[in-house]
Amino acid sequence: MKNKLLNVLIFNKIVYFLAVVSIHIKPKFEKLKGKYFSSLVENKGLDFRIHGSATILSVENLKVGDYVRIGKDAYLSCGGGLEIGNNCQISTNFTVHTKNHNIESSAIPYDKSYVTKNVSIGDSVWIGKSCTITPGVKIGEGAIIGANTIVSKDVPPFAVVVGSKQRIVGSRDQGNYLSLKEKRAYFGKLFPDN
Repeated sequence: MKNKLLNVLIFNKIVYFLAVVSIHIKPKFEKLKGKYFSSLVENKGLDFRIHGSATILSVENLKVGDYVRIGKDAYLSCGGGLEIGNNCQISTNFTVHTKNHNIESSAIPYDKSYVTKNVSIGDSVWIGKSCTITPGVKIGEGAIIGANTIVSKDVPPFAVVVGSKQRIVGSRDQGNYLSLKEKRAYFGKLFPDN
């Protein structure tokens, strides 16, 4: 019984020690990760910072202005081009897409082709936590995008945008879709290694 109690006390001290170390080390580690991901961006202005981990696809198509801050866990898909103006402040879990699967393609639901569209974020834009920007969107200077907003259309300068309304914006070519379905032209079947 005494050994069991001693083992529990030692285990608790080890857990406490690891928790204290984690509290002090984690912010420093996030800062180092942010410096690394910021260093991957060649076309950047003065004092650009990412505050932790990030995924940056097609980094050569990313252009960032001066004094831009991006929170940790950002996902930047820059295949279609992404421009971020000066002094933009972007919170954590930011997602931006500049390309999308081509739904009018040779397979269903899509094939390996993409439709790319540039995304442009003007100077001094503030983007809240967990926002998503879709391909082709332009956000005007000084705009504010509230937390959890999905931006699927242009935002005028100085506007404050919040919320995510689900809306139908178009439809597929049903004849093409049914023809591909009949042929069983499925993405997973045609491109098994992806």
